[in-house]
Amino acid sequence: MKMSSPFLLIGLLMGCTTVDRTPPPEKLDLAPLDSALTRPCRGPKKIPEGDRPLREVLATGLADRTALVECRHRHSGLVEAINSRDAIQGR
Repeated sequence: MKMSSPFLLIGLLMGCTTVDRTPPPEKLDLAPLDSALTRPCRGPKKIPEGDRPLREVLATGLADRTALVECRHRHSGLVEAINSRDAIQGR
């Protein structure tokens, strides 16, 4: 059996390669977002003065802290996404 020319093999392999002919993406012109979206979460609420049952104080404090942690978690992701978007746009 006769061996094919190495040039034929190289030519076949070059014909199998793909070339990306898609145009570069256009720059999106997105409007600036409302600054309220990047405003930090409110701090914890103060417990009202006066005699309150311990159970009520603990329940109120726990619910408030849980909401604060959830807000900060969502907020940090949003701020990170906005900053990434703005960096891509060169802002």
